[in-house]
Amino acid sequence: MENLINWRKSNGVTQEALAGQLGIAKSTLSKYEKKRLTLKPDMAKRIESLTNGRVSASDLLGLSDTNSVQKPSASLGSGLPVADEARSLGLDPEAIAAEAIAASVKRKRLDVWLEENSSAFAANAKDIDNNGLWSDRRRLF
Repeated sequence: MENLINWRKSNGVTQEALAGQLGIAKSTLSKYEKKRLTLKPDMAKRIESLTNGRVSASDLLGLSDTNSVQKPSASLGSGLPVADEARSLGLDPEAIAAEAIAASVKRKRLDVWLEENSSAFAANAKDIDNNGLWSDRRRLF
């Protein structure tokens, strides 16, 4: 987010002005800049477009070299028919790849968390089977 803050300040753009151009509340932009709200890939692409690429979507999404994740090269898919076709249709293969990576990482984190906590889920289910829900005693029907 430092790049976004630096770009905004160096170009004399206020949070309110940038938020208005993005169609979001100033408080939402502030939360993005302070990393209190997770930036979605589509918003990162809108910011990248609005800054003419000076603030990249991959940096905003944490997929840059500074975060130990290899950044897609500018020639991602160069020479691949599907990437060339995507470009001819006005699509950005690099942004699509970044979004796919982010979605895959999110799903993998969820899978790992579910596996790590599977014994707790099983114990809770067993407790409910043995003792019922806490609210069962309060039901009047």
